[in-house]
Amino acid sequence: ERALRDAPDDDEAARPAVAERTDDATDAALARAFAAAQTGQGPKRKKRKTRAEKRAPAKDAGPGWYGLPPADATVSADDRAALALRGVADPKRHYKRQDAPSEFAALGTVVAGKFDGASGTLKKRERKTGLMGELLADAGARSYAKRRFTAVQERQRGPG
Repeated sequence: ERALRDAPDDDEAARPAVAERTDDATDAALARAFAAAQTGQGPKRKKRKTRAEKRAPAKDAGPGWYGLPPADATVSADDRAALALRGVADPKRHYKRQDAPSEFAALGTVVAGKFDGASGTLKKRERKTGLMGELLADAGARSYAKRRFTAVQERQRGPG
């Protein structure tokens, strides 16, 4: 049995040894590198960003936000401010912090699904031009904002 294990198979005899194959691959890689150096095409290096490139505004919000573009003229400054102050508008919802108005924003339309029924979307007369208009049209949000505003005014006025 030992003699059968030590004897080379037909395939092994035809294959070159591992060291020979490695040397051939190394030689080929060195030859490619030498040829690239002769033609002036060295290894590709990452180009450093200049100060102007670092300070340039971002073109989109990045891959984490699926390339959301910067807010254009369709998103007004009022809508971006309302979005940033969303924690003030709803008493039942609490956020960790208030964000500054983002330069990246997009507005969309809510489309009702099959199972939402008639109450899933706003009627035409209930729709407003922007987020700020919808907040001002909502009676509950208006009364909550008025209540909070008067409470702050009384607190700042002080006793007497």
